Amino acid sequence: AYQQSRFKFAEKFVNNLTTAREYIKDLPNSDVYDDYIKEVEKRAPTILSNEDTSMGAVVAGKLSDATFYFMLSAPFSAMLNLLGAAAITMPYIGGRYGYTKTNAYMLRNMGRYMATMPKRTLAPGLKGQILQMQFPSIVEGSKLSPLLQRAANRFVEDNDINISQTNDIMDMGGRPSELYTGRYNTVKRVIAGLFHQSERLNREIALMSVFELAYEKFSKEPKKDLRGVIQRDAAGNPVPNTPDEAFELAILEAKDIAGLSLGDFTRQMKPRYFTPPLPSLIAKFKQYSVLATYVVARNFYYTVAAPFRKAEIEQFRQQMIADGVAPNIIDQRIAEADAQRRETYKEGRRRLAGILGVTFLLGGAEAMPFFTLGLGTLIKAMANDDDDEFFDWENWFKNYAETELGGYFVSLYKSFGMKEEEAKKAGRKTGEAIARGPVAVATGGSLTERVSLDPVDLWFRDARFSPDTREEVVNTIIANAGPVVGLMVNMAEGVELMQNGQYQRAFERMAPAIASKPATAYRIATEDARTKSGIKLADNFSAWEIAMQAVGLQPERLAQAQKASIEATTKDQKIKDKKARIMDRMWMERENNEGFRDAMDDLIKFNSKYPDYASKPEDVRASFKKRATDQAIAES
Repeated sequence: AYQQSRFKFAEKFVNNLTTAREYIKDLPNSDVYDDYIKEVEKRAPTILSNEDTSMGAVVAGKLSDATFYFMLSAPFSAMLNLLGAAAITMPYIGGRYGYTKTNAYMLRNMGRYMATMPKRTLAPGLKGQILQMQFPSIVEGSKLSPLLQRAANRFVEDNDINISQTNDIMDMGGRPSELYTGRYNTVKRVIAGLFHQSERLNREIALMSVFELAYEKFSKEPKKDLRGVIQRDAAGNPVPNTPDEAFELAILEAKDIAGLSLGDFTRQMKPRYFTPPLPSLIAKFKQYSVLATYVVARNFYYTVAAPFRKAEIEQFRQQMIADGVAPNIIDQRIAEADAQRRETYKEGRRRLAGILGVTFLLGGAEAMPFFTLGLGTLIKAMANDDDDEFFDWENWFKNYAETELGGYFVSLYKSFGMKEEEAKKAGRKTGEAIARGPVAVATGGSLTERVSLDPVDLWFRDARFSPDTREEVVNTIIANAGPVVGLMVNMAEGVELMQNGQYQRAFERMAPAIASKPATAYRIATEDARTKSGIKLADNFSAWEIAMQAVGLQPERLAQAQKASIEATTKDQKIKDKKARIMDRMWMERENNEGFRDAMDDLIKFNSKYPDYASKPEDVRASFKKRATDQAIAES
């Protein structure tokens, strides 16, 4: 059916592009419209093509599927989807319709969703009819009014509800016959079910909430064009929308906001550079990075510039003058267009404030878009030059927030009747909440990096430090080469752990997340959290922390302990590397008195600054003796 529809409409699709080119020639700002047409033309091969059956595409598809199941099958991956909707989708709707009203409608639709659970999910399960169990659904199981049911049916028919499952995993447009048959696809649906149901939940609530809000708005508002100019009849009275027109406008607005805030991950709508086999593997989990970066950048732009400028409004005025429009009508239309322009500014500010506000609640200052490039750059610029090489500004900021910022709240808590020690503890927690997020601190879960809008966190992963430049570059490439490469590295590390007799850790490395996360929870509950070498990182985990780990959310104190351990190891390696470079220079300059003295001065400064790593004279002599022996062997 999908291939037949492509065959039927392909010629019309291509002809429309040709017609569009002719149509825009005489339009103002035709270069802008030309950009749109060029983009559609570049996407045309993907839109009109059948499934890519080349060997590269088939291998990439299988690896992509496997990576999804290994990385995203833990329950918290689905929960993270819901947090993403709270941080982006809700502010997108609230920025236009008001946050109080938006949350009321979204909570109402969440209630409708949950109300379908007894009939669709629990009742079949209690009867032992496992195969008949279904996830809850507003559009399929809720008792909606005729208007809302009509909208729900439209969203289902247009494939706006199931967009993630049918396209991202099942690739329904390419292989429809495989959607319902075979054990392989049955296993895929079960493993991916919770994740995709969270996607469906987000889309159902977003689409239905926006529809209700938009229908109410368009039913009361008169017709407007794209500039915001009200359409009027011959007597100058505003022309109202008919119920059917209000319905269609509300459907379009719901789709628009859902697409902008939740994304459209169909093969045809992915960024073009992500669609070939190799880039699709590397960028498998970068689609959210694209969406989040775009959302922040777009709404930041709207806080400083409207979608059309004052100069364009003036062009509009001149066009109406040339068309002979009456001066009073021109002033009226200009005022309406300018009102929409100003409202767009305000809406952008409200959206950005909402996005940043919710993200701060979840992940604190460290999750803000400006954290690394803004605050991090400022902190490093103010650091002591001598400490720059080993200065960990992120750890410094966290400690500053807990001690200095948290200290400002101590007197406040004492004024509420808290004792000194309790006030200090509460102040420290408040500072930690500023850095890592109130929700993260309250739940004890490591949410900050999972919800971060910091471009560095979104796009780059820190590699393991190596004193060897070549190995450092390789580590960086591996860390950022995509989840498929990361999965292969996990398998290799799992084999190494098995060879070393650490079978449980090997299982945790090599098993899918749905199995490995509970295994990790069991290990830290019975053995405490330790490094591979046996160093204890944290202990005495509560039942709540164990449960969080089991569903895929690492406890915050374990995450911080691991981070501190990695930072300590990295600093140790860097200091030893610096010492090795000084010793290398001393050896190379041993026959150059002036150069050797300079190297010795560097060693004396090093010993003074890092006494735990200091080299004694006998250490230098032993190093020289070994180097001389190695050189003699190499030359013999």
